[in-house]
Amino acid sequence: MNAGTRHYGMGKELFKNGVRLNIFTSSFNHKKLEETQKFGFFKIFKKEEIDGVNFIWIRTLKYKKNDGLLRVLSMFLFSFSTFFLCLFSRKFGSPDVIMASTPTLVPAFFASILSKLKRRPFILEIRDLWPETIVKFHPEKQGHILIKLFYKLELFCLHKADRIAGLLPGIPNYLDKLDLNLKKKFFWLPNGVESDILDVSLNTNSEVKKIVYAGALSKANAMESIINTADILKNSGLEFHIYGNGMEKADLLDLAKRKNLNHIYFHEPVPKKEVFNVISDADILIASLKDTDLYEYGISLNKIYDYMAIGKPVVFGVRAFNNPISEARAGVSVRPENAEEMADGIKEIVSMTIEQRNEMSIRARHYISKGHTFEILGSRLMKELKRLV
Repeated sequence: MNAGTRHYGMGKELFKNGVRLNIFTSSFNHKKLEETQKFGFFKIFKKEEIDGVNFIWIRTLKYKKNDGLLRVLSMFLFSFSTFFLCLFSRKFGSPDVIMASTPTLVPAFFASILSKLKRRPFILEIRDLWPETIVKFHPEKQGHILIKLFYKLELFCLHKADRIAGLLPGIPNYLDKLDLNLKKKFFWLPNGVESDILDVSLNTNSEVKKIVYAGALSKANAMESIINTADILKNSGLEFHIYGNGMEKADLLDLAKRKNLNHIYFHEPVPKKEVFNVISDADILIASLKDTDLYEYGISLNKIYDYMAIGKPVVFGVRAFNNPISEARAGVSVRPENAEEMADGIKEIVSMTIEQRNEMSIRARHYISKGHTFEILGSRLMKELKRLV
């Protein structure tokens, strides 16, 4: 899970500095819609230590779709359970700082209350703008009572936070949009990678043949434009390999079949530790986002940092506040949901010499090494923690 990877990575760095991190997380994986832990009949949590980082798995409800009532109830159950465990149990010690991570705002609300009761500083980490993201992708839900509740929870948590950590560099602009004078609370804490990935030897083939996408097959990732790009390049001799699952997968399989695109290969998702083996075998890596104003506050995509760390040229369809690919000159950026431009971007990289592609790889890794390793991010978070205690 992405948040788990992020917090685990930074947690290891905090542990090196003498900090013990307790991560309270749901045992039910909402992306895979499956239970990840086994509990005794009366058990509501399970504790596991990994490399000095304590994971406390909270037993929650199981559900079969992500937009149903059971998921909302599961959010509240997780929040209640975590709140009361932290408030009354002595098994986890007394915290020095309490940090809650969105997008789910219900746990963040209870974390802010807990910080008040414990008289401890509260950090709100914004990984995704909720409910703004929901409204941008589903405008018809704007007036829904839950959306209104989430907006109120968002304002409450923002005001109560002592510091606001954000993955998106444009969050101060979002705070201005809400007429909140809170920019002084903000610090940027983007996604990152393990630094040892940067030590993997660059593997640049003389011939470009294999194009790879690895990530969620969701509406946000505008996967149809990648299929349409493959359609434009169906006589080029290139292969498209797509690794991942998601709500759009069945439609994408059907679209590729209807277009008779025999050069597209769909694969099951691979565990995080195996992702780098998959993408290192590519000649070009590809990604896309929906064309939406949501990204005017920025992006911080795990897949993009993974792509850059492994050192392969990237073709990226995006319109956003920031763009690591263009900033690092690590590939070709095109307008989102534009298959023609994406196909041209691929052709541009195909026409490059191996030396030119190697230069892209070196620039990408340099960009990651300067600001997107967990060592750097953990150190940045450590400085903020010291300011609060």
